Amino acid sequence: MIPLLRSRTMWTRKYAFLWKRTASSTALNSNFDTNNSLLWGTAAIAATVAIAAMETNNENSKTKCSGIAAVVGSGSYDARNFLLEGLDILKARGCDSAGLVTVSEDHTMNMTKFGSGDAVLSPEQVIALVQQHSQAAKGPVGMAHTRWATHGTRSDQNAHPIRSGKIAVVHNGVLHNARLLRKQLQGYGHVFETETDTEVMAKLIDYYYQKLQKQNDPSSTPHLLKAATEKALRKCDGTWGLVVMCQDVPDELVVAAHGSPLVIGMTSTGGAELSSSTRSQPVTYVASEINVFRRFTQTFVDLKDGEVGVIRASGPILESWSSLRVEALDDSHQDDDFQANTIPEPYPDWTLKEIYEQPEAIGRALGFGGRLSGTGKILLGGMDAHRDQWKHVKHLILSGVSSSLHAARYGELLMKQIAALNTVRALDAVDTDYHDFPHDVPVHTMGCCVVSESGERKEALRVSDLALTRMGVPCISVTNSVGSTLARTTKVGVYCHAGRERSAVSTKSFVSEVTSLALLALWFRQTKEEEDASTKSRLATLDVEALKESLLRLPMAFGMALKAHERCKELAAALEFTDTCFVLGKGFAEPVAREGAFKFQELASLHAEGLSASSFKHASLALVEPPIMYRQRLKTRMVQGKRKKTERMKTTKKKNVAGTPVVLILLDDQHRQSVRNTGMEIKSRGGQVIVITDKPELAAGLDDNPIVIPSNGPLTALGAVVPLQLLAYELAKVRGINPDSPRHMSKDL
Repeated sequence: MIPLLRSRTMWTRKYAFLWKRTASSTALNSNFDTNNSLLWGTAAIAATVAIAAMETNNENSKTKCSGIAAVVGSGSYDARNFLLEGLDILKARGCDSAGLVTVSEDHTMNMTKFGSGDAVLSPEQVIALVQQHSQAAKGPVGMAHTRWATHGTRSDQNAHPIRSGKIAVVHNGVLHNARLLRKQLQGYGHVFETETDTEVMAKLIDYYYQKLQKQNDPSSTPHLLKAATEKALRKCDGTWGLVVMCQDVPDELVVAAHGSPLVIGMTSTGGAELSSSTRSQPVTYVASEINVFRRFTQTFVDLKDGEVGVIRASGPILESWSSLRVEALDDSHQDDDFQANTIPEPYPDWTLKEIYEQPEAIGRALGFGGRLSGTGKILLGGMDAHRDQWKHVKHLILSGVSSSLHAARYGELLMKQIAALNTVRALDAVDTDYHDFPHDVPVHTMGCCVVSESGERKEALRVSDLALTRMGVPCISVTNSVGSTLARTTKVGVYCHAGRERSAVSTKSFVSEVTSLALLALWFRQTKEEEDASTKSRLATLDVEALKESLLRLPMAFGMALKAHERCKELAAALEFTDTCFVLGKGFAEPVAREGAFKFQELASLHAEGLSASSFKHASLALVEPPIMYRQRLKTRMVQGKRKKTERMKTTKKKNVAGTPVVLILLDDQHRQSVRNTGMEIKSRGGQVIVITDKPELAAGLDDNPIVIPSNGPLTALGAVVPLQLLAYELAKVRGINPDSPRHMSKDL
């Protein structure tokens, strides 16, 4: 047995024993039936997670987001070490360029930066180049950046930091009036070397810095760099999280935020510095997310929107400074594996590792039984602490983007099924606006729930701000990132506790979000019944109990679903040359179908559509091609930039290419006949139907070798995401794509 899994198994067995003892004690003290499944279910969660981990081991024994990290130290402090670690953390969000710059006390500025270029290097390769070529970057002050190209190509020149004269900057955001400002600066004689909007900001700050130096304005002398930055930003229209360095001032940085978050980490002792020789030196950190510096300090300050500040080793200098602004992270919420494991052993890559970690991630989302007590009561600390505010909410808006939106849509269906609220709507955060909130109900009965894995997605932050400030509606967050901007903004929510995701695609965080939303649905239903006993009905009670039972079985169900891996490998080999695919489902299976298609797009660079099985036959059915037409089109497809018609045809014939592939989630529920009818129509038109089902008999006449998942009540459909993830993963592998860093992918959910 693999040591990592052995230790987890022993750990969970230990807690299973403790929970069993607790459950027994509770039953004896309350005259509760000790045979009740819910009572023993809490202890069973730990056991199922352990068994799922062992199953995972057995299977595998065969086997647009930019980021900023900056620091101001003093003396012998080596900023480069922190900056490289920061780049390593930020790369999980995806990047196509990276770089760092340091300035020493003798005013020497050293910059190293690389873009992936036409070779499309992975984030790991780009950062390895930065590490290899930045040996000369010495000094206690520095800043680093990971870039996802928006203005300009993925070249070395366009990578950040961007320098102009004595000024260097790193920037998150978009400058809307960059073209106009560029023309004005060119009129002043400035020559641009990059295509980026960030260079416009760098040259604008440099322009005002030189102008202030010539004027020698006494009022600007103490913070000349800050004054120049403020003057430049008054000319800018857009969003920015900005850090500015000046060669003349080697002991400070200037920071500014407007629509893009920056966080300042403070410590008077340097926290857990990288070497013992620096522990007595004060250090101040700046980052676009807390995770960058949380290993070194838990104390931080959010830079306010529109604020400009000066950062020194002793701490920040902010105009609206107050000790009340200082916040501290609760260390008990920090994920155990945040800094653990720098390689995905025993798995070949992080994506597969995180797919196989899903049973444990679900257990963590359930608090290993702590959030679903033996008596069936839902315990959510954040919601319980704000119960008086949320008990009146009857109308809820769920909002998310990409995978988080799919999770929100599954949560919407669960909330509707158990009648947790009067109305629930799941909306894409990209399009959510003021008019989407109900205007014919009292404000105190409205609520908003924003779902975001990172807690940093700008669309998610915009929705939370819209709800809290413009609508005056309470807002909660479902996020995997403790201390994220979203979590700090809403101040109440449900943490997913999925553990850190290093792959560029979301796997375990998606299922943890659905699990957390299921708990939230049960909490709202529970609160509703406690406030008004007349709302309790036999039908609703049956639905509630079914959902609780499904949650208890969910870790084991996912462990069993992982057994479909071998079948997914076979299918991936057969689908290697396909260029389009559909994934269909209905009811609870529809958001899972959309998530599955999303994974095909992300991982395998395959055009895929996730749709309702009922709506598919109205228009999309026309896109289904029989084998002859499909094979004829495939023969002219581009392969690595070269046409290989003859070779292509031989390969596709050898593999017996079928018609257009359609993955059908066909479950034994109220939609089975409708979904099966859709499958038969696809089959009759020559399409290749791949069935995922919890009842193999339903696949008769559609798929002779269906993928079978365990039946698990209202969460059965959620289990279908496992074979979809595995199929997308294996398809990426046979196509020669690195699943950890797919093409054009950034992680910002």
